[in-house]
Amino acid sequence: MVFSLKEDADDPSVQVLNVTFSVSVAGTHNEQYLQANYIKQRIYLHDQLLKKLLLLQVLPFDDNICVREPCLNFEQCSSQLKLSTADNATWPVAGDSLLFRSVDPLLTYHCHCPVGYTGMKNRYTCDTKIDLCYSSPCAVGATCSSRENGYVCLCPPGFAGKNCQINVEEDSECPAKSGSLCQQPATCAPLIDGGLTCHNCSDNPFNDDLCRLRARSFTAQTYAAFPALRQRNEFNITLSFATQHPTGVLFYNGRLNNDNDFVSLEIRDTSLVFRFHTGAVNEEPVEVSLTKKDGGFSDGRFHRVEVRYSNESAILLTGDDCDEKLALKYGHKLAEPFRCANRTKHVRDSSQCGFYSGRCVRLLDLTGPFLVGGTGSALPDAEGFVGCLKDLHIDRQTINMAATVHNNGSIAGCPEKRDFCKSFPCKNGGSCSDGWGSYQCQCPPEWSGKNCGKPAGRTFGFKSGSELGYRQELSPIQLPWQMGLSVRAKRGQNDNTNFTLLSVKMGNDETYRIELRQGIVYYLYDEKVLLNSDLFGVNDGLWHDVQLKWMKDEVWLNIDYGQYERTQHSHHSVGGKVVTKFTVGDSSDKQNHLVGCVRVRNPIFISFYVSNVLLHLKHHAVHVANSFKAMKLQ
Repeated sequence: MVFSLKEDADDPSVQVLNVTFSVSVAGTHNEQYLQANYIKQRIYLHDQLLKKLLLLQVLPFDDNICVREPCLNFEQCSSQLKLSTADNATWPVAGDSLLFRSVDPLLTYHCHCPVGYTGMKNRYTCDTKIDLCYSSPCAVGATCSSRENGYVCLCPPGFAGKNCQINVEEDSECPAKSGSLCQQPATCAPLIDGGLTCHNCSDNPFNDDLCRLRARSFTAQTYAAFPALRQRNEFNITLSFATQHPTGVLFYNGRLNNDNDFVSLEIRDTSLVFRFHTGAVNEEPVEVSLTKKDGGFSDGRFHRVEVRYSNESAILLTGDDCDEKLALKYGHKLAEPFRCANRTKHVRDSSQCGFYSGRCVRLLDLTGPFLVGGTGSALPDAEGFVGCLKDLHIDRQTINMAATVHNNGSIAGCPEKRDFCKSFPCKNGGSCSDGWGSYQCQCPPEWSGKNCGKPAGRTFGFKSGSELGYRQELSPIQLPWQMGLSVRAKRGQNDNTNFTLLSVKMGNDETYRIELRQGIVYYLYDEKVLLNSDLFGVNDGLWHDVQLKWMKDEVWLNIDYGQYERTQHSHHSVGGKVVTKFTVGDSSDKQNHLVGCVRVRNPIFISFYVSNVLLHLKHHAVHVANSFKAMKLQ
């Protein structure tokens, strides 16, 4: 352990204690020491705890000389520490339990070519990139992919290892290091009939065959930390995520205790935004974004996203079948799904590069931990990700999401997105799709309900401001009071069209309405919005169940049997009031008329609910304004 006590460069009246130390692994006989990067990341994540224990302010500990990028081209800068006796040192510095001599550290640096680069003009120029796939290091014909610090072998099914040299199905001996096959704490074991398997693997359904955890779920205050990217000039990151929240940080990697050099992927108002900053003074972060209609990227479904970064240029892509060239050239002029890619490039002003000779070097210094699902203390004001994140790949290498540097409350796996359809819950030929925390059944036209177990009856289509009106028996409402309907609507050319789905009149002067505005469900009392479905849209051409329930001083909105739920406090109450009329659609508002389908059971049953049972209307529909007919939505 090395100490030095120096004056603060910004404030000479303040004394700064510099501490350099190493940490050995407990229980080792040959004094195995932890890597410096690992120690830095652990200290970074627990700096607040250190402040409380030491009663001192913990300052940044970046390699300041290397951060200034003194090395030209793509050379890697490594700091070197030289020690000398401080001129003003007091010998010795003693206390009741401490005795040390203050020394003056001299911090210098050394430039050397990183893996994958060489110098053609001279030894340290590093102006030429080496194709490390040229020698075909990957076995069994596996695809070799170059990356900044080496290469990656994309192994076919049944093969594993750095060079795909392990045949999981035929080899009878485990590799010398089982970690090259099975992720700890699982161990490799041969099978009797040949082949290898991983024993003691968790039964988490999100583990793959090699016991690598594929997914984690996050709440607002949780995150998981992984080793830093370390790549300075290029990288490729792919992941899949699912959320119903409009905002959240998917990943963040920045310098320790500094907000200059960083990369981040965020959900911002349901859009995807990738940002980066290379540390240049007086320059704003560079960003590239993608947008999506009908709930954006916060619709509860899994979305795959890919980030490609190279020399201050970034490409953001979504989906597995994105036509990248078409999207980058014409995506802004085309409709979805062709707007699936976007790019940005930062062109540096050469006048800002006079500090160094040669080219203007601005590389990423990503020394801090790679944070997933939140930022911890790095960005305390950033909103954490709420949802599931899976299939994280960095430079085409699968990241074991169980191998965290630190885990702050995230859960292994994604219980909200497990395979609910595995039990075949949909009846009568209904098709099942996994939803958020449950499943959804798309039923044949003659069936309805969560599991397609209820007869649907007739389906009425509405157009040109048509409406259905029903009179209700004059009896006071008893709480809880519930109403709802099943609706199928399709987004038209005019995204601003508002539909009145259901109107309930109480007495002579009170009206409660369910409206559809740009695919979002709104519940109104006399033109005042009580609550809405946020970003959960229902104008996708599929059937959706919408229910509203009044409690004593709350109103509850439920869409698709729990796929979306919201409870809102209300000063209004419907208890004791008398319903005089139900209206499906609204012919009085010629601009905001219903265009879509509503399900009706027989001539005297309509699919909205009152109290806790399906309303049995004692009278037929009393009037039909304009014309409507049974129709099929194309």
